[in-house]
Amino acid sequence: AAGFSIVGYTGNGTAGSTIGTGLSAPAEMIIVKSTSNSDNWWTWHKGLTSIDYYLTLNNTTDETYFAGNIFGGTLPTSSVFSVGADFSTNGLNNELIAYCWHSVPGYSKIDSYVGDGGTNNFISTGFEPAFVMIKRTDDPSNWRIFDNKRGTQKELYPNSSAAQPPSVSYINFNDLGFTLTSSGGWINNLNGKFIYMAFATS
Repeated sequence: AAGFSIVGYTGNGTAGSTIGTGLSAPAEMIIVKSTSNSDNWWTWHKGLTSIDYYLTLNNTTDETYFAGNIFGGTLPTSSVFSVGADFSTNGLNNELIAYCWHSVPGYSKIDSYVGDGGTNNFISTGFEPAFVMIKRTDDPSNWRIFDNKRGTQKELYPNSSAAQPPSVSYINFNDLGFTLTSSGGWINNLNGKFIYMAFATS
């Protein structure tokens, strides 16, 4: 009902294998992590160029092309997502955990936007966010988390162990979304491509 599931599975090394999500709609963002091996947090988001691209939550790199090998080259359905033969998401006997989300009107929004290079770029979610995570996909940059408990003038980077930096002025939360108040390349660069996930107060 919340558009979120947690799935544990063991890799079989076979390209095209599918993993049940337990969701009622196709996953729009998936994060997979090995629990038995040191590895990246392999991430797919519907705002990437295609299912053949991925990001890693623990790195600043931009989207990377790896045809069919991470998420199987097939878009998620309302019940499963696909994996390739690569060890990262489906290595033989690799123990893995997957976190899967889809948007729920009024509660969550998983989407993308293009930067306008200005200081008043409104992104509609249909609700007032309590949490927003943003990542630029066409250029290396931090993943950036903003929330209403610390105040939107503070950010954290899930790809870094760094402490919270000094207050910034990049984003404001509004009744129906959030406004980007910076033209910076890490959040609103002109024609830059960005993905985000946003959640309302429960």
